[in-house]
Amino acid sequence: MIGAPAAAIAATVGSTAPPGEGEGYVVQVGPSSQPIAALSHTHAKSSNGTSSSSANVVEVQGQPLFNDHHFGGKTSQTGKGSAKDHDALLDTSAILGGASPIRVQVTPWSSDSTVADNSTGGTTASSDATAEAAQGTLGSGASSVTVDVLKSTSSSSYSTSSNGDSSSTGDTTTDGAIIDAGGPNGLVIDVLHSQASTSANGTPTQNAYLVSVNGQQILSADQVQQICKNLNIQGLIGLNCVTTNGGPGHSFAQDVAAAIGGPNGLPVNLSTASASGGGTPKVAVSAALPSSPALAPAPTTVTPSGRLPFTGAPLQFLALVAAALLALGAAVTQLAARLVPGLLG
Repeated sequence: MIGAPAAAIAATVGSTAPPGEGEGYVVQVGPSSQPIAALSHTHAKSSNGTSSSSANVVEVQGQPLFNDHHFGGKTSQTGKGSAKDHDALLDTSAILGGASPIRVQVTPWSSDSTVADNSTGGTTASSDATAEAAQGTLGSGASSVTVDVLKSTSSSSYSTSSNGDSSSTGDTTTDGAIIDAGGPNGLVIDVLHSQASTSANGTPTQNAYLVSVNGQQILSADQVQQICKNLNIQGLIGLNCVTTNGGPGHSFAQDVAAAIGGPNGLPVNLSTASASGGGTPKVAVSAALPSSPALAPAPTTVTPSGRLPFTGAPLQFLALVAAALLALGAAVTQLAARLVPGLLG
């Protein structure tokens, strides 16, 4: 008796999603792994039940300048709750009052980290960080003018559900300067813009450009790259402009990467954004069921001609064998012709 092939059952088992993360620099001096100094550096990260964010407007070796709260700070939250912080070196609303049509802020920053229940029976951890060198607002509505200088914004999230699924997102936007005149239907000029984001299913989005007016880029990426290439001076400065790349679960965008003093000189990066996140990876698991007994195969009979009866051999298999034999014959023929010239005429 020959047992039949074991039947199999398949199941899908979920594992933990990666953390959601976003990070941005408007100006970064030194190696990206350990910057010497930075302007408008934001970082947001969220994982299962934990979130954190930091915003440093002026940063030296990873810390706010002079460790002064006016130049930056951070928050974190583990377990349900919320942690928030913000500051600025100058805010005219504290002097002129909130009703004033003019407001100027110098080194404003904010950090927010939260963990809370969600509608799917799980929790959502989220974080946001914003830092900019200066912001000025005049008027309101259609007659308003707002100027943001060296602005970076990062956010992240991580969500779980009662069925064990989890997902995360990351997003970062950096801008050298934004002028918004006339409200939603007015004029918007954006200089040195980079944006990178990753959705809950891991889909990346990234974009970078030097100048746009009302969302329309003035120069294409190819034009900007050619301009930067023409500005390279060997041994003095090397430029690489408008770089974007991404894949499942991660995205990156950068306006300018410069090396001062040649290829091994001092790195200086302008408007850099990165993000990561994704959904719960699914792993297929199969399990074999016990094999069931089967009837013994029917005995082979011999026909009067002495040949075995045709059993229905797959025609595709026979075709492949024939093709392989033909290829082998051709190879042998070529080899013989090379080893013994004139053998085959």
